[in-house]
Amino acid sequence: MTNWLKTTGIVFCSVLLFGCLDKDDEVQVTQGAIIDRQTEASLSIVAAQMVEIQEQTAWSIRADVTATNGIEELPSQVRWEVVDAPSGFTMPLVWTDVVDGSSIVDFTTPDISEDQQVTLRVYAEVVESDTVAAAQIFHDITLELYANGEIVISGAVVDDPIPNAIVTIRVGEETFEVVADENGLYRIPIEFVDEDAVFEVTAVGQP
Repeated sequence: MTNWLKTTGIVFCSVLLFGCLDKDDEVQVTQGAIIDRQTEASLSIVAAQMVEIQEQTAWSIRADVTATNGIEELPSQVRWEVVDAPSGFTMPLVWTDVVDGSSIVDFTTPDISEDQQVTLRVYAEVVESDTVAAAQIFHDITLELYANGEIVISGAVVDDPIPNAIVTIRVGEETFEVVADENGLYRIPIEFVDEDAVFEVTAVGQP
């Protein structure tokens, strides 16, 4: 009787051990299946190569950004900055994140005394994750900035001299004012964009 029990116990344990080994094998296979490798991201930027802009002008430029791993679209980040600019040049930039594949930067060209060339650069990047390797590219846009023309308008408000007259100069849609001196003389420098613009000057005496 005692010997039978020992034999039965040995057989039972063998079956149990066999079942445990099968379960461990299944776990190992499942763990192996969820390991992902990092894939490389492919980035592209489509934007203008060169833009001509007058000084003191509000402007917007769009860049189309595509990021993919060959299977699906990936989220990307952008950053804009001015590079290769003359010393002391400043032009604040405000831009959007990538929305529907595009980022737009807004800026106003500064007041300049002569024509200048600067480079506007847009960076696009994919941030590294467990499944995607980090990637970054950039695209340069040449900005040709043109200074406005300048002319000095001077004269005298007379029938008899009219002191302190208010002189109004209209150039296209822009209007400038200057007050004449006690002898009716006035002088004012004016910037203009159109070299063929017509200047209209009127004067009104003050009581």
